[in-house]
Amino acid sequence: MTIDRLHRRDFLATTAVGAAALSLPSMAQADDYPSSPIRIICPFSAGGSADGVSRIIAQALSKILNQSVVVSNRPGAGGNIGTEYVKEAKPDGYTLVLAYDGTIVINPSVYPEMPFDSLKDFAPIGKIDVVPLLVIVSPKLPANNLDELVALSKKTPGGLDYGTPGIGSTQQLMFELIKLHTGAKFNVVPYGGAAPAIVDVMGGHLPMVGAAMTDSLANIKAGKLKAIAISSMKRSKYLPDVPTLAECGIKDVDVSTWHGLLAPAATPKPVVDKLAAALSQALKDPEVIDKLDKIGSIVDAKAPEQFREEIKEDLVANAKLVKAAHIKLTK
Repeated sequence: MTIDRLHRRDFLATTAVGAAALSLPSMAQADDYPSSPIRIICPFSAGGSADGVSRIIAQALSKILNQSVVVSNRPGAGGNIGTEYVKEAKPDGYTLVLAYDGTIVINPSVYPEMPFDSLKDFAPIGKIDVVPLLVIVSPKLPANNLDELVALSKKTPGGLDYGTPGIGSTQQLMFELIKLHTGAKFNVVPYGGAAPAIVDVMGGHLPMVGAAMTDSLANIKAGKLKAIAISSMKRSKYLPDVPTLAECGIKDVDVSTWHGLLAPAATPKPVVDKLAAALSQALKDPEVIDKLDKIGSIVDAKAPEQFREEIKEDLVANAKLVKAAHIKLTK
């Protein structure tokens, strides 16, 4: 009995030491973190809303963490390419992705094969914002309101094309819901990001585009673009003359995009916690709030677990919307 007890005690002591030793690297990593530059992968092209939000957040995190935080653009496949890149990155907190709702909670219902699982492959750091979407047309297009736009689409051979940041984007969802309500003849033209689609609308090569206010406000103010509706439930203080979709007769449609930060799934919790605390601090900074506000981004900070629950709920809700809107990936 004495020998058995000794063996058991030695075994438990050895196990405890081993467990403590295993926990030391992650604790040390959190203490030292960040000791080198952090990259935020923006899965869309430079100049768009995701890029703008990425750079504001990167600058704020740099100050808080006392370490360089840089933005790297990896556009393509509705955000899937850049997001998959982060899934495969070393889970050490030095490679993050600017999560976009179209990529994270709509693409899984649109793409026949996804290169990542939105819940299993990432560790949420936090939600950043919500951004209302705009229905924007070329100033040369003979349509000054949604009714005129719908009527024009019906009498135009083949209908009217609209640009989006990619198949399955929130912008596409907005146009497809308008089609469901009005019978409009709209055709999606996917781009690698909002910026090139907006350039084509300004150049007269594309009739219209769905874009976040962050992408388009300056050009609307300059008269280079014409906004005819906003997706939020109330008008924007920056574009008070632009009616909501509800005011245009499209009821119960509040399609706004959102952004957040994700890390690879196996990132140590102490590192995730440190990043989450830094992001939370940044989103309480009046200067950061003002910068986001000026590009049409409304702060909607959520902690990691809250953000995970929202992603889970949005995956279910958007699957129903995608099915109702008949959104499919076309090759």
